[in-house]
Amino acid sequence: MRFALLGPVAVTTECGTVELGAGIPCTILAILLVKANSVMSLDQLASSVWGDTQPTAVVASLRNHIARLRRQLGPQAGARIRTVAPGYLIEVHEGELDEHVFVTECRRGRQALDAGWWAEASDILTGALALWRGEPFAAVSRNCTTGTALRSLEETRLLAWQGRNEAELQLGRHQELIASVRSQIDAHPLQEVFHAQLMLALYRAGRQAEALEVFHDLRGPLALPGPRIAQRGGPRAARVGAGAPHERADGGRDRRLGAGADPLPGPRRPAGRSRRGQEPGGTGRVIPRSSDRRPSLPVAGCGGRGIRAQVPRWTSHRCG
Repeated sequence: MRFALLGPVAVTTECGTVELGAGIPCTILAILLVKANSVMSLDQLASSVWGDTQPTAVVASLRNHIARLRRQLGPQAGARIRTVAPGYLIEVHEGELDEHVFVTECRRGRQALDAGWWAEASDILTGALALWRGEPFAAVSRNCTTGTALRSLEETRLLAWQGRNEAELQLGRHQELIASVRSQIDAHPLQEVFHAQLMLALYRAGRQAEALEVFHDLRGPLALPGPRIAQRGGPRAARVGAGAPHERADGGRDRRLGAGADPLPGPRRPAGRSRRGQEPGGTGRVIPRSSDRRPSLPVAGCGGRGIRAQVPRWTSHRCG
C-alpha cells in the first residue's frame, strides 16, 4: 500500500489507485497522513478542517465525513483509519508514505555529501526529488496542519536541489547542470545559492561572460535603497562573481563547493594602498584624484534636506 502527499492526495492498493478530489474527506485524509500513526482528537480535526466556521453538529459531521472517506478508500485502505480515543489516527507502515520516504532520503543524501561521496549523494537526492508529482496537498483546503507541513517540505526540497547541484558540480557535470539550475532560478529567483551554482557551472563550461551576466542579473532585483544599498546579491554570490575569473578552468579548487561552502575568495584590497582615500562602505576601491572632475559616489541614507549638501563637502574634502 502507498500513500501519496507529494502531489494530488492519493492511495494505492492492490486494487488500484484512488485519487480523492477536492472536498472535506480529502482534507481529513491529508491531515491524518501528516500526523500519521498519531492520534488526532476530534477538536484538533474539526479545527484543522473548518477553522473558526465549524458547523453546529461538528462531531456528527466529522464522523459522517470519515465514514465517507473509508468507503472511498475501500476496505483495505479504509481499515487503516482507526478510531482511537479521543479521536482518529491512520496507520502507516515504514516506506508507505511518500513524504516520509522523501525526508529520509534527503537526510541520507546530506550524509553522503558530508562524507564526500558525490556520486551516491547525487543518486540519492535525484531519487528523492523524483518523488514529487506536483504541488503537495493539491486540492486540499489550506489549514494550519497542512500549511506548516507544506512549508517544511518546500524548504527540504530546496536543500535537496542545492545538495544535488553541489554533487553534480563535484562530479564535473557542469554542462549538464546548467539547464536544470536555470529552471530552479526561475522558480526561486531570490535563492542566492542557485545563482552561485549556475555561475560556477557556466564558468567551468567555458562560458565566463554568461557567468558574469548571471551575477549582474542577481544584483538588480536585490538592490535596496537606503543604508543597505551596498549589500546587493548577498555575500556568497558577490564572492563568486568577484572570484570566478581567478578559478582554474579545470575546476581545481577546494573540494567542497556549492551549497555547503563559499567556493571562491572575495575581493581584496590592493596591496600597498592605505584606507585613506577609499570610498565609504569598505569596498576597497580607491577614489582617483582629479582636478577637473569629481567621482560619482554612492550615498547611503534617506533622501531629503541635507543629503545633497553633504556630497560636495565630502568629495571636496576627500578628493581635493
